[in-house]
Amino acid sequence: MSETKIRKSVPLNPDDIHALTELRTPDTGLNEALKVLLAKAGLPEPGNESAALHALLVLGRRAVEEQAQLTGYAAYAASLDDEDRAVAKSMRRRRRIADDVV
Repeated sequence: MSETKIRKSVPLNPDDIHALTELRTPDTGLNEALKVLLAKAGLPEPGNESAALHALLVLGRRAVEEQAQLTGYAAYAASLDDEDRAVAKSMRRRRRIADDVV
């Protein structure tokens, strides 16, 4: 069972409050965009303000994690030399040949 903590106060400026209101207002641009992002992420639509804030946190956290992975992959790719790339290319070719045989 996972432990859930409740954070009682999150500082919101007027722009945040306006955006949160628009996110929860049907047929607004932000509401429609949120629905699309939630559907892509397999998350339910939020039913109240705290659920909307949580949905934004989850979507934001996933975006940051994805960016961290991309940065890591880019650093790894940059560290490869020509020999590493040649070996990887050869392995991909061998896998394709093996897949075609099966």
